[in-house]
Amino acid sequence: MKRNWWVWASLIAIFVLALGLGAYFNAQEALSLQSFVGSDPWYHERVVRVAQGGHFLLSDPMLNYPVGFNNPRPPLFDLLLAVVAALLTPFLGAEAARFGTMTFAPAVFGALLVFPLYLLGKELWGRRSGVLAALFLALTPIFIQGIGAGDCDHDPMALLLAVTAFLFFVRALKASRTSARGEMRWSAEKKRGPEEKGNAEERWNLGVLRDDLRHIDIATKQALLTGVTLGILALVWKGFLYVLGIIVLYGIVQLVIDKIRRRHTALEPTCVSVLLPIAICAPYYLWAGLAPWLEVALLLVGGLLVMVALFHLARKLPAILTFPLIVVIAMAAVLGVRLLLPGLWSNLMMSMSSFIKTPLYQTIAEQQPPTFSELGVSFGLLTFYLAFFGLARLFYPYAKREEYIFVICWSVTAICMMCISARFMFNAAPIFALLAGWTTWWILKKSILGRWRDRSEGSGAACGIP
Repeated sequence: MKRNWWVWASLIAIFVLALGLGAYFNAQEALSLQSFVGSDPWYHERVVRVAQGGHFLLSDPMLNYPVGFNNPRPPLFDLLLAVVAALLTPFLGAEAARFGTMTFAPAVFGALLVFPLYLLGKELWGRRSGVLAALFLALTPIFIQGIGAGDCDHDPMALLLAVTAFLFFVRALKASRTSARGEMRWSAEKKRGPEEKGNAEERWNLGVLRDDLRHIDIATKQALLTGVTLGILALVWKGFLYVLGIIVLYGIVQLVIDKIRRRHTALEPTCVSVLLPIAICAPYYLWAGLAPWLEVALLLVGGLLVMVALFHLARKLPAILTFPLIVVIAMAAVLGVRLLLPGLWSNLMMSMSSFIKTPLYQTIAEQQPPTFSELGVSFGLLTFYLAFFGLARLFYPYAKREEYIFVICWSVTAICMMCISARFMFNAAPIFALLAGWTTWWILKKSILGRWRDRSEGSGAACGIP
């Protein structure tokens, strides 16, 4: 801990920097005028105001007036703001507490994101890459814009929960890989003949078995934490399907890669991670009339489970026969849903409204595809190009490990989505910062600075810097 004082000092400084950049530019105008940026915060303000009175606004007569409509947003974000405002009411008054809480909430949630992003970078590439990733995130223009004071929306909190879920998921993948190696050692030991075993104490160490069981337990716990975090995210943002879809995509890609390598696929953490959030959010989604979004989530998870079953049944077939067979089955399943379940197909198309450009969505500025120059400026040219260089480096030799395959799936999904719709550029900020931080530290290690650090390692350790 003493040797890593610089890590926590750096993270606290980056947190303060991110909070300051997010809160500085709009705070004075927002507080003096009691106004928000954009239109979405005003509906959040209405829900929080009703919650301060002791009621949750589920059926809103002002939506689709005069018919009325259910509140289309999950409740957790607004209820959390209402609780914080209630705690501040004795000191500021109900109205000032509400506006103050909602003004600074996006900056606080956004600044908190530097901590799980650092931990994710640490799990993947080490402390220095994690610290640099947090710094790149705090300085990314689109991120600063998205967490600006007064722009009270659920996006910063949703992104905080999404990155936290990815952190737990990467830990589950790493622990699962370690336990899989232990299972292979155990299987190899059982297959040995009596003449090969020799001394049992030399051939098998029970401590190794205990370590393997411990890693299995760690993988299960991290997968459960992933599922719980995704469940909380589902109660904040209907777009949790975006995060769920990335994990499902990883599971399918891992199945394909392991089939080519003729290797066993340990997808237990993945299945636990995608099943648990559905169980958590299902009661509210069914009660609040959000069942179409739940159906799409079930379709995604069901598709993954069917793919796992198909690959398991075809495990003895060669890949050249397995892949065409599974493609044909998948196409038949999609056609069956389209023809036999038109309601489910309609819900699926509704969830993809940001990608299928309807005339209505063509009138929304943030739903339009950004130009290349807008992409570069939104992330900063340095972050933009470093991230793409890092993504290219991930494919070889790092793509042999499960956690790096997941990062590739996350990166490719984020890039495709932000190229289709400008509103997803904010969601892509963490992965761009993560890749840019890793690439920057790799460049520093290869540069004169890295060679200088190797020569001065003894004096650096004496100063408390590992």
